[in-house]
Amino acid sequence: MKMKKFINKPENLTQELLEGLALSNQELIELTDHKLVVNKKLKDASRVTIVTLGGTGHEPALSGFVGEGMVDISVPGDIFAAPGPKSCIEAIKMADKGKGVLFVVLNHDGDMISGNITMKSVKKEGLNVKKIVTQEDISNAPRERGEDRRGLVGCVPLYKIVGAAAAEGKSLE
Repeated sequence: MKMKKFINKPENLTQELLEGLALSNQELIELTDHKLVVNKKLKDASRVTIVTLGGTGHEPALSGFVGEGMVDISVPGDIFAAPGPKSCIEAIKMADKGKGVLFVVLNHDGDMISGNITMKSVKKEGLNVKKIVTQEDISNAPRERGEDRRGLVGCVPLYKIVGAAAAEGKSLE
């Protein structure tokens, strides 16, 4: 059986996907003009904040983890594509509340490239940012018919653990 999808216009897919996520979770998140998914409680945060990045297309992963006790800003790219460093830098600056920012990067090539460029830029600007890399690929599903299926289960506990630590007021160190 073939899989069917409802897509209005392919060029609007990412924007519409993010708008739907924001509309269905209005009490928790907001979507900025630059496609950042932001925890509504970020403005009142006086703690280490958490920023992550990654391609869209496997929601509610990544942007679905934005909310109280987890991620403060998700920087989504297009479908299965990493966002550019410019958006990541903007998110880190927005998230910075003076206690430092934890930047969670997935271990996919595009995410790693974008994350590394972002880190060089924020370090030049003197921002207090620490990067950690998820290892979610270690939970790959068994290969069937030559498919390489990737799982995101490895980043769920990471987001929860770092979110809880930030909520408790732990330092970035």
